[in-house]
Amino acid sequence: MPAGHGLRSRTRDLFSRPFRKKGYIPLSTYLKIYKIGDYVDIKVNGAVHKGMPHKFYHGRTGRVWNVTKRAIGVEINKQVGNRIIRKRIHVRVEHVQPSRCMEEFKLRKIQNDKLKAEAKTHGEKISTKRQPEGPKPGFMVEGATLETVTPIPYDVVNDLKAWEFFEKRKYNAKGEKDGDRCRGGAYSIGFLVFSITILNSEARNLNSLVASIGKLDQSLNGQNVRTFNIICIPLHPQYHCFICDGLDGWFARKLNQVSTFGAVLDMVMDRISTACLLVILSQVYRPGLVFLSLLALDIASHWLQMYSMFLLGKASHKDVRDSTNWLLKLYNGNRIFMTYCCVACEVLYIILFLIAKNETENVIDVLVNAAEQSSIIVFPVSLALFGWAIKQAVNIIQLKTAADVCVLYDINRKQRP
Repeated sequence: MPAGHGLRSRTRDLFSRPFRKKGYIPLSTYLKIYKIGDYVDIKVNGAVHKGMPHKFYHGRTGRVWNVTKRAIGVEINKQVGNRIIRKRIHVRVEHVQPSRCMEEFKLRKIQNDKLKAEAKTHGEKISTKRQPEGPKPGFMVEGATLETVTPIPYDVVNDLKAWEFFEKRKYNAKGEKDGDRCRGGAYSIGFLVFSITILNSEARNLNSLVASIGKLDQSLNGQNVRTFNIICIPLHPQYHCFICDGLDGWFARKLNQVSTFGAVLDMVMDRISTACLLVILSQVYRPGLVFLSLLALDIASHWLQMYSMFLLGKASHKDVRDSTNWLLKLYNGNRIFMTYCCVACEVLYIILFLIAKNETENVIDVLVNAAEQSSIIVFPVSLALFGWAIKQAVNIIQLKTAADVCVLYDINRKQRP
């Protein structure tokens, strides 16, 4: 059946009355007063068929040009082709309502009259014309930090090859192939065996070095042995460890071989080597609780720092650009200063181990006796002691700031809806 094109075609929804507005027509519709020149909106009421305008005029605004007993003459502009003509139609009062298009103009006129009257009393001349809104005033940005984001190279070819390789293999329900377990466990076990091997070899080298120093002490009858111990620091395996650690990081950054596993391994090996030295010193000197406290502070501060950086979504535990502490920024931002503090801390521990002659000695007494016997030891110990103090201060600040980050994360998570 062909579509209709009558006067009221496609007006089922257009002329329908609003929700909860159906039923009888309010009496105020017939009591409204319309004058010639008023602006009205044509809004068809589907309940009244008499005096209903064409659907084209529904929603249009016009001006009253005639008022009759039951209808109102409205003049509306209508575009016909490329010209606009004025159409005069008569519409019943049920299909019109007063327009609000002139409200803003009337209010602005009243306000402008008040402003002109006030200016006249003060003898001033003002302009009441509307002016376009100007640009926003300038301001200085303070405390902003620039962050350079570098894209990570993505090797599409190798990733596709790896995907094809794993697609060809069949895995069981646990994601593992029969007879071939996942490689993550092998990596963990290999790392553990590697750490234990290094510790055992370091302990053997340490025992052999102590035995050789003891024999030399007996041969020299205790003369200038402490000075010789300080000279033998470069032969200590712990010295080789942190020297190789620094070279490893430098070569990794130079050759673009930086990896997350390498960063974690570097942190773990540093903590293990420092822990071994502090445990040995706690058995050599009294009170040993001092060295065990330093061990606890070192591990706790670095663990909390790593976890807080993970919560903040940062890639490195050395990214402290958002911190407000100047010492923490200087320590993590300047590699030379960080290297000095770390090397000084390790050298101080090695010196304390090498100058110890008897067990259950006091640290201060041993240092004083060593300084009295040889003046050479004063300078390296003083230099190392200064860097050690800065390192411990940084550990305390790092522990406190990382703990604050974890607490704020918990508070924000609880406040979320």
